[in-house]
Amino acid sequence: MATLSVQIDEKISLNSRDFGQTRTTSITGINTVDTRVFVATSTEIDLIKFDTAASAGQFVDGTLKYIRISHLSGGDDLEVRVVGTDEEYATNVPTGGSFVLFNQDVDARSTSTTPAITADGTVGITFANINKISVASSGADITAEYFVATS
Repeated sequence: MATLSVQIDEKISLNSRDFGQTRTTSITGINTVDTRVFVATSTEIDLIKFDTAASAGQFVDGTLKYIRISHLSGGDDLEVRVVGTDEEYATNVPTGGSFVLFNQDVDARSTSTTPAITADGTVGITFANINKISVASSGADITAEYFVATS
């Protein structure tokens, strides 16, 4: 087993004051990594799937330790859709940006007529495994990559 070191390095100086931060975390128990450079078109594709067995672009449920999807080049946004069994959410990744997860858990709810409301008035959180991650370009073809580390 290997240890993956992930570092986020933010550099900014505003009004002659340094607000930069560096955060590093170590993720232990890595047995497999997979990386792929791909072209995202305006047609959405299933990029990564999770199920009971591993295959090309598919990983075993519960083994995800880290995933990064990065927008390498192109003028349009990379649309990333994260889909669970009963939930999904989407985000736009601009050129040079990345979408990062440190596990396979998701809870995203649409409007419900009977949400589980907690005592403080918020909707309860119930995490479930991500089933797939899909991508598309918001316009013209773009180049992107993913890096996945699993146990």
